Amino acid sequence: MKDNLHRYFGQWVEVRAFGIVYSGLLVGADEDTLYLKCQTTWVTLPLENVSSLKPRERPESERAFKKVDGEPVEWSEDERDKKREAAFKLQVVTNDDDEGN
Repeated sequence: MKDNLHRYFGQWVEVRAFGIVYSGLLVGADEDTLYLKCQTTWVTLPLENVSSLKPRERPESERAFKKVDGEPVEWSEDERDKKREAAFKLQVVTNDDDEGN
């Protein structure tokens, strides 16, 4: 992600850092810091805490994420869907002993 920041200079972006979404004009970045001009103030964010960014008007699917150590390079759409389905699959548990109560 750090290598691709220049693509977004001069654009309104949404940046996730510290679990917060910041919206502003990306005016620059150096080795350690990202600089946003927001509606009422300037925001400087340490790049190590920036987890993702995308152009403000673009869909979530275009969000650029920072790679995490040990993360697979790319999952196919089917693999990603299977993992998401498994994580949210609900199981119905019944207790046959309580049928008479």
